Amino acid sequence: MICEEEDKYQKIFDEAQDMLMVAEAKTGIIVDCNKAAVGALGWGKEELIGRHQRTLHPAHEQEGEFTKTFRQHLKSADSHILEAQFVTKSGEMLDVAIKAKTFILDAKELILASVRDISLQKKYQKEICDLARFPDEDPDPVLRASSSGIALYINRAGQQLLKQWGIETGNLLPDCFQPAIATVHRNQVTIVREF
Repeated sequence: MICEEEDKYQKIFDEAQDMLMVAEAKTGIIVDCNKAAVGALGWGKEELIGRHQRTLHPAHEQEGEFTKTFRQHLKSADSHILEAQFVTKSGEMLDVAIKAKTFILDAKELILASVRDISLQKKYQKEICDLARFPDEDPDPVLRASSSGIALYINRAGQQLLKQWGIETGNLLPDCFQPAIATVHRNQVTIVREF
């Protein structure tokens, strides 16, 4: 019965979608990992087991014997998520989110780390931030207005227009804008107006 339970949990461990790694808390040596870790990092299971956890991280994350995140997880009684980077066997850098918790097994303190590759998420976040800055960097005035004609946003280039009209963000735009604003909101289109 005990062997069946162990087999069941080993299968769950091996088939988990996130990278799972177990290391000795005292030494940082990896003692087990799952298929996801092998697939994402490019090392075979036998290459990962016996490797020090710090060798998976870039040099700037290492602090002596351990990495910053490993130390933080060891110090914390709670399991929390920390962001870090992993270096794959091919040298590719992965942005990762690590959730880890220490536990005792066979009188040995171990740490179980659940690691998720967030590289794509980080890439998309950067693209969104870059796109969000785009209107502010546009040399032409860019304006966003509510359906009731309130100026919600205007970029730096458009600030001069607001000053000329004696309007601030949050105020009603001049009457000449109201038909265009109504059309934009009704038809969900963008209108370019020249001044």
